[in-house]
Amino acid sequence: MRDRRQRGAVYVEFLLVFPPLLLLFLCTLQLALLYVAHLGVQHAAAMATRSAIVVIPDDPVYYDGADKNAFSDPSNCGESPMAKVIELAGALGKSSATIPLDTCPDGPRGAPIRAAALLAMLPYSPSITRFFPNAERWAGGDVSGMIGAALYNMAAVAVTYPTKPGATTYRPTLPRFHPGDDITVRVTYAAHCGIPIARFLLCDRPVSLVTGVDRDLRRREDPFEIARVQRRLKDSKPRVKELREGTMVPALLAVLLFSDERFRLIAAESTLPLQTAPFAYQSELAPRGGRP
Repeated sequence: MRDRRQRGAVYVEFLLVFPPLLLLFLCTLQLALLYVAHLGVQHAAAMATRSAIVVIPDDPVYYDGADKNAFSDPSNCGESPMAKVIELAGALGKSSATIPLDTCPDGPRGAPIRAAALLAMLPYSPSITRFFPNAERWAGGDVSGMIGAALYNMAAVAVTYPTKPGATTYRPTLPRFHPGDDITVRVTYAAHCGIPIARFLLCDRPVSLVTGVDRDLRRREDPFEIARVQRRLKDSKPRVKELREGTMVPALLAVLLFSDERFRLIAAESTLPLQTAPFAYQSELAPRGGRP
């Protein structure tokens, strides 16, 4: 007859082994999603830079007459390229939302560069309905899939122009570029962490990212874990600044920053020389075919 003292031994062994395995699985899944998001940001930076090297020196006639080799006044802009992004995302996702977008903070030449980055990040972003369940009320239709991701990217994706690779200073709006100049485009992204348990270990609250202080550190006893979190928050400070200054909808970003979700800030950049045409455009010539 089996000893009663051995009853339940299998269940005890299961309870001892299962939690660490579950934690390992969840952390691996969250890390995999973060690495995928990092690849997406790298791709977005490459697409934005490839757009910039042809848009900045392009014919002014396609950019509301804005001078080439320079970013123009943001107030001088026609239809917002984000409206086209929303329209395209809605068509791909078969969404019926109609969102009025009449803002263009980047000017005629900076707008298509930002649109290239936002389109590249669509497959990697969550829908805005995860944070705002009633988004359909103010969007005027079904907000789901790609159109929801496009709205999230309007707040969570920042496009900035460092003076050189790795720099923390950025190009001002007015100075002109010269033919052959290198241009660096940096894309900063607030990757949302949604995996249970793992998100508390691998990602941070928005308040912690902004202030650089994690209030949960007092509960942690491992000095290596404390140092790792502090280093992560320190490295995130310039990324927070880029998000504040380079996002398209700062108000929507502020709402995300006051949420209790967890995020990981990811940045990538790319540098290429401007592809300036060796000839004058037709719009730059004299009205009767004269020389410029």
